[in-house]
Amino acid sequence: MNLVTDIAFPVLAEGLSHNFSILNDGKTATNRVLLDQMESDLILALCHVRTLKNAKQAVNCLPSEIMAQIFVHFDALQAVRTMQDIRVASTKKIKTMSILTQVCRQWRVIMFSTPSLWNHIHIRSSSTDPIAMRSLLLSGNLPLVTYYFCWQDRPGTIAGAPMGDPTFQMMAQNVYTLQKLYLYVDWTSDSAYWMELQQHAPIIQVVQILGVNRRSRNSTSLPGDLFKGQFWPSLERLSLSYYTFSPTLAHFSNLKSLRLYNQTSEAEDALGFSRYLPAIAASPQLEELILSRPEPIIQRTPSSEPIYIDNPISLPHLQVLSLGCWHYDSDDVLDFMGCIRFPETTSIYIFGISYNEWNLRIDNLIETARRSSSSHRPIRSLRMAASRVIDGSYGFALEGDTLTFTSNMEGELRESLWKSGILSQVEHFTLVSSVSYPLMAAEFAEIFSALPALRHLVVSGATTESVLLTRIANALGLSLSATLPSCPLLESLEALYFPDMDELPQAEDDERSQVDATAISMLAKERAQSGRPLKKVVLERCGKGRIELLKRSVQDVSVVKRWNNCPGGYFELAILKQMHELTVNPLAVS
Repeated sequence: MNLVTDIAFPVLAEGLSHNFSILNDGKTATNRVLLDQMESDLILALCHVRTLKNAKQAVNCLPSEIMAQIFVHFDALQAVRTMQDIRVASTKKIKTMSILTQVCRQWRVIMFSTPSLWNHIHIRSSSTDPIAMRSLLLSGNLPLVTYYFCWQDRPGTIAGAPMGDPTFQMMAQNVYTLQKLYLYVDWTSDSAYWMELQQHAPIIQVVQILGVNRRSRNSTSLPGDLFKGQFWPSLERLSLSYYTFSPTLAHFSNLKSLRLYNQTSEAEDALGFSRYLPAIAASPQLEELILSRPEPIIQRTPSSEPIYIDNPISLPHLQVLSLGCWHYDSDDVLDFMGCIRFPETTSIYIFGISYNEWNLRIDNLIETARRSSSSHRPIRSLRMAASRVIDGSYGFALEGDTLTFTSNMEGELRESLWKSGILSQVEHFTLVSSVSYPLMAAEFAEIFSALPALRHLVVSGATTESVLLTRIANALGLSLSATLPSCPLLESLEALYFPDMDELPQAEDDERSQVDATAISMLAKERAQSGRPLKKVVLERCGKGRIELLKRSVQDVSVVKRWNNCPGGYFELAILKQMHELTVNPLAVS
């Protein structure tokens, strides 16, 4: 801790004592100058004492390197997860850094001499941004993470550079230190801004370009040279929304993540997802591939698909494949998936818009995925979720040994799955029910007939209505004691309360919201008598009397409470939610 002054206290004390004696002798007139000097000396002495006192504080005994690491955690820009958070995080950073630099001289020196506090930069306007420019200077030679927000594309240029934008020019001059670049802009295809970015950036790994205020429904084409590889040879993650590129010119030898949102073009949209196959073929290191487009394919046209059908693209590192948010064309999806090969561990997601009919058979999707993978993976877990868990959209997912799909699909499509034999090894079945998409008693019978290996059943929904549990109990063999019950290996059953979104919250102990477990109790009794007993039953919102009845036939009976005064914290809401948001939301920061 550096002292603010090197004053000698004995000398200071002697001088102050002398001056006090002069002022108090009553013989000398009050000397204003002398009083001011004494006040100044006392203030300086107090500052000196406080410096000594602060030096003994534990936080000021830490090495400067440790203090710098602590300060880094106050940089809100280093914690942003979506582009929507950047403005708030930037404002918070400016305020916090201003406060920290004013605490003391030591902190100020540490702040201004720590480049890692300044290498996350938000350029907030197309005019001079003094904070951003100073951050560029203080960041030294550290890799830069830059967020550039500019809504205006001004046509004027000077030697290929945008006029009146010194902050952008300064960033372009430091392009060799760029590691991550996030652009939230409204630039045209021939904008001079793209020319500034066509420079060698040897360490840039992440590029995210989002269009705003789009005046056209079609995507804006980016310069072809931008993605040939000579400018950004280390690029690993690319995300575009309302901007597109020529797949035949792009070359991404090191690309690991490719996210393309809102990809529409009058000239090329008819090719569908297969349009991107050349770029995918040039990206053998891909681990994540997300494609979404909002417009329908008006008329499919021949493409280069036959090349890849005969010689499919190998993506040995692919972990996530997600296609979504388009007006459905089942041939487009199936053709695209038939042109690529990926490991059996790849998670596959298909999402569709709720107001357009889903016409993809689930068993066809599974067969296509299996044909695309190196080997078949048995399905051990089945989840059928009410579509409201992903905002009413259609959803399909194959994650490892887990199959998930939404219940708003046509019954014929589900029926083909029950009859396919694909589910013969399913051991866990989770049904998230909804009054908007109820399953009839006949379909419950088909479901359980297709699950001979089922051991664990979770039913979640408006289970306070006895109809749902009664249909399930009947399908599992209630009142059919003369024959073997369905799902003979079934060991556990959970009946959980999951209210519809438009249902008013109800207290946990409200009598009107108690589960009627009569059908479950009768089922448990009959299965016990037939030698196929239930070993465990879990109920939510069930009275003590009904629990005691169940305990006569089931050894392990328990009641759970998930209600915390409001609907929330339910696992049901997380089914497909994260991946759905990632597929439809281009604002997520890569």
